Amino acid sequence: MRESTSYQAILEEGREEVMQRWTTARQDDLIEILLERFGIVPDQVIERIRNVTDSDRLHAGIRKAMRVAVPLDLAL
Repeated sequence: MRESTSYQAILEEGREEVMQRWTTARQDDLIEILLERFGIVPDQVIERIRNVTDSDRLHAGIRKAMRVAVPLDLAL
């Protein structure tokens, strides 16, 4: 059964869903950090964050968010 195409497709779909949830959670974390630090996050910064799907870039963004002077300085 594990070798079946249908099983593999379902398994891959589940992996993709988990990764999407993880990515969304990291994006939310990054936005929340900026909100906590600055009170307001410009829409263009939120849009930039939402467009990042690479986990390494999101992790780096979270680390950078603690050092930027203003949200617009966040480079992703």
